[in-house]
Amino acid sequence: MSICKTMSVLLSLCLTTIVAFGQGPKVGDRLPVTIEVAESPAQQLLHCEKLIQRLAAVPENRRVVAGLEILANLDVVQKVWPTNAEAVLQSYLLKDEVSRQCGMTGNAREALLKAVPLSKRTSYEPIVDMRLGQVYDRLGDRAAAEQHFKSAEQSVHRVDVSPQTAASVLSASAFFYHNQDRPRDAMRAYRAAANWKKQSDVLAANYLLASLKEAVTIKESDARAEAKRDVDAIGAAITAGRKTAKRAEDQAALTRIELEANRIRTRHNVH
Repeated sequence: MSICKTMSVLLSLCLTTIVAFGQGPKVGDRLPVTIEVAESPAQQLLHCEKLIQRLAAVPENRRVVAGLEILANLDVVQKVWPTNAEAVLQSYLLKDEVSRQCGMTGNAREALLKAVPLSKRTSYEPIVDMRLGQVYDRLGDRAAAEQHFKSAEQSVHRVDVSPQTAASVLSASAFFYHNQDRPRDAMRAYRAAANWKKQSDVLAANYLLASLKEAVTIKESDARAEAKRDVDAIGAAITAGRKTAKRAEDQAALTRIELEANRIRTRHNVH
């Protein structure tokens, strides 16, 4: 049987968060929240995930309050089952998700920093570092963001992760470098995502296309050679994908990628 009770929490958010949500609560306000304590950490996390699913439908001026209630329910995991490292780590990752949806970037950073020691040498390590990179980037701390993206790229090769997780981590890193106008670093990450073991041919072609778009922006003399490398790799991935892709939408994606690659090759005279 779960236990449900209502209590108040002290609002301690960044002032910029409150401004972003207009007529929402103010720093220092005490707000009533309903906390449910389930019979197990798995049930507690499931309860919180259901609350998160409803969060997007909450009006913006009420979303911070709804988010705080979810954060309070996630706190239960750490307080009631503190020795269950897996559950506690999951609660921190969900706190990050909730905080970002509510514009509470500082709260997201706090949750992820607590997740760091629990994630070491697990499949979650690159995910935590990637998310910290994104949070620091949003906070404007580019040096800290790059440090965490680099750590994510390193750990993704060190621990056992799925091709989907590897691609998410590496493409997030590439996107960061793209925004910093560092095409070579972006290309490195995109190519790593494309060449990841057991990566699908469709996704490989897509990441190689992203690398090609970076390559043609390089100012140095080897720009054309780098672009040619990607064009050839895209061709190989498309040829393989035509044989392995079973779904019509995947075949359509390959056609789209091929047309875009050919357009770039013609425009930039890549042969």
